[in-house]
Amino acid sequence: MEKFANKFAEWLVSKGADEENKEIFAYSMECLLNTVLTFGIILIVGAILGRLPITLVWIVFFLPLRHASGGLHAPNHIGCLILSLSVGIGCMLLNPFLVGFDWFIAAGVAGSIIIIFLFAPVIHVNHPLSEQRILHMKKTARTIILVESCLVAFLFFFTPAQFATAAVLGILSATISTLIGHITN
Repeated sequence: MEKFANKFAEWLVSKGADEENKEIFAYSMECLLNTVLTFGIILIVGAILGRLPITLVWIVFFLPLRHASGGLHAPNHIGCLILSLSVGIGCMLLNPFLVGFDWFIAAGVAGSIIIIFLFAPVIHVNHPLSEQRILHMKKTARTIILVESCLVAFLFFFTPAQFATAAVLGILSATISTLIGHITN
């Protein structure tokens, strides 16, 4: 992955991109490839297990909140891959055991709202942001958790129970990452 990312960065520079940003281009491509690989594997496993719809719901609720709220970061790409696969596939496997526990839906949403409002965004020490950007991310994370909470209510009342459960597991995955990131930063 790293070799491809470096070649991509070199190609960008050869096409006129700023040489000073070459490392940023390579790192960005490496992160993108890691994300595509991780969620591609999660989707493939979901399809093999016959749980593609709940896997898609989990991803749709996890990714926006995790992106906006920040959280735990693995020390390297392989650690990120293993941790992300464990969480994604673990939630997929856990889903059927939580279906029907209405308290889980309510407690998961309520707890997530509180944690996101208190601790998001978590800023990684290697990626400092301006105060203005932090405030923007805080507002975005809060908006996302409120919108996703309303969507969970819709799923709860109008779809089979497995979908609301998958949505809450996606929200909780991002929220727990935020909480752990806050504690460990």
